[in-house]
Amino acid sequence: MTQPVELSRVGLRYINRIRLPIGDFDFEKYLTAPPASPIGLALPYTEFMHRETLAVMGHPYAINLIKTLQPPPDTSEAFGLILDIDVFTTELENPAMESVPHRLAEMRWLKNKAFFGSVNDKSLKLFR
Repeated sequence: MTQPVELSRVGLRYINRIRLPIGDFDFEKYLTAPPASPIGLALPYTEFMHRETLAVMGHPYAINLIKTLQPPPDTSEAFGLILDIDVFTTELENPAMESVPHRLAEMRWLKNKAFFGSVNDKSLKLFR
């Protein structure tokens, strides 16, 4: 086992793909904060990408949350709704490896909160 001299970042990243039914672009069914067309311009989506970074107040963590639409390889396939969650910290008061399991457990909890707070019940059913 290696003994790093310094850790500059510890993080967890989960990339989830929700297979959308063909032709269903009603993102409100799947996301709690769906993308929205400009008012008065209701055009269908061919792509979208939304990225935000959230600070966890009172804790040394941040969450990068990316929502995007993955086009199918051909017209007979379904689009993929991608939810990419990266929970990380760059503040490590103890650079020793013994602090890492505790940090990972906290980050996993945050990842779960970000995931379940971003999707609706219909999305969860598509995972089963």
